[in-house]
Amino acid sequence: MKQLRSSRPNGKQFTDTHNVALPSVSITWRFLCTRLSNSLKGTYHGHAFQFNPFHTRGETYMAKIHWALACLLLFVTAAAAQEHYTEGPVWRITLVRVKPAQMDAYLTSLHQATKPLLEEEKRTGAIVDYKIFLKETNNGPQDWDVALAVQYKNHAAMDGLTAKGEAVRDKIMGGKQQAQQVAEKRQEIREIVSSELLQEIMLK
Repeated sequence: MKQLRSSRPNGKQFTDTHNVALPSVSITWRFLCTRLSNSLKGTYHGHAFQFNPFHTRGETYMAKIHWALACLLLFVTAAAAQEHYTEGPVWRITLVRVKPAQMDAYLTSLHQATKPLLEEEKRTGAIVDYKIFLKETNNGPQDWDVALAVQYKNHAAMDGLTAKGEAVRDKIMGGKQQAQQVAEKRQEIREIVSSELLQEIMLK
């Protein structure tokens, strides 16, 4: 049984023209643990200070307790989650709303420009697979119509993704200018509703 877990990214997002790598959530975990470690050692941003059990320079003793409890809670939550599932591949899902009477033009654009890019990335191992879905239900005029799903082996596989994507783009499309022209034409026929990074999990 498979389930998807969503996380909303910051910064640049994937579109149907190119891929952009995102930082792993492990960065936050490392920051919290480093912050806690420094706090308990009596250091802050690499500067030593004189320890006082009730008040330190810039931080109180209770603040240290709060950091300790926060790290403990994150650790317990992660450990409990790992008891229920193992992590699978990572998916980038882009939801697209196609403008009226433009579906044929949009699918043609995907076939001519996006498919060759994804096929090349799949051939080189940058991605595992990709899928395109047409939505068969409609919840209103602002609903999405097409979903583009790109599968990566794991978060580590997304390291250096921007440079890899640019190399493939230049090879397949001829350069940044050509890709920009395709993107500008697509602005006339579709809108990006959202772009999500999902972690696939396998229940134990």
